[in-house]
Amino acid sequence: MAKFTKGNSGNPSGRPKGAKNKINEELRESIGDFLNTEFNTLKADFRRISAAARMKFFTDLLPYAVPRLQSTALEMDFERLTDDQLDEMIERLKNEALKQHSYEHEP
Repeated sequence: MAKFTKGNSGNPSGRPKGAKNKINEELRESIGDFLNTEFNTLKADFRRISAAARMKFFTDLLPYAVPRLQSTALEMDFERLTDDQLDEMIERLKNEALKQHSYEHEP
């Protein structure tokens, strides 16, 4: 195995942008195959474990099913807005919240 000094490697440019990590990709495929073939067994076992274990199992798998949300920051100088503009923004937010609430509670 070649020895490199700090800051100097055999690939100074590093991995090309967008290149996939082959090991992670193979592991993901293997896990996906296992879950697909053992889904019914896992489903039956899931019902037999404690509520705390079910919650841990669920939360451990959730990141693989739902993409992680990135935090965003909204910077706005509300002092520069007129009262009418602020009122309009508040109404829009209320209406959007009501729409979201009604979607969540549809039968």
